[in-house]
Amino acid sequence: IVLVMILGIVLGSLAVEFAHMHAIQTGLQNSTDAAALAGAYDLWFDLDKADDNALAVAALNRVDGRSIS
Repeated sequence: IVLVMILGIVLGSLAVEFAHMHAIQTGLQNSTDAAALAGAYDLWFDLDKADDNALAVAALNRVDGRSIS
């Protein structure tokens, strides 16, 4: 019985860890997409500001409480 309980706790903690990892991956993808879109938008209007604006948008996004840039 104790072995089954320990196995349940281990599997439960792994499930929580994988869910957290998936949430971080999704947040990083969304932040990267937003920065890429901001930079791509500026490619049409102001080529010199494209990099700066993409980096500024990336700095505004936070994933898991941390800035991504």
